[in-house]
Amino acid sequence: MPYQTYSSLLNQAGENNPTEAILLNELGISIEWTKVGAGIFKGVLSKPIDLTKTTLIIQLQAENRIATGGFINSTTIRFNNCDRNNIIDSRDWVSNAVIEMKTFNE
Repeated sequence: MPYQTYSSLLNQAGENNPTEAILLNELGISIEWTKVGAGIFKGVLSKPIDLTKTTLIIQLQAENRIATGGFINSTTIRFNNCDRNNIIDSRDWVSNAVIEMKTFNE
């Protein structure tokens, strides 16, 4: 394979920190997710990744919801869960949000 993949489904409700179901972890990392605020989440990676060779996809599986976010640095991801019609309206729940990273080989 020309790349290694980390893929998971993220879930969260109320004031709880998100939990994830890991589908594939070829990168050998773990992510500790915390709730930062309403609809705002932070994931801290167990080891740095090369941002010049890594892509990140965050996708919500809910109608009228938008996922925004990305890498803050080589060990931190920020993820926002917003309403499509009112960007200011963040939600305190996430259901099976897709988190996928691919780190490409040299």
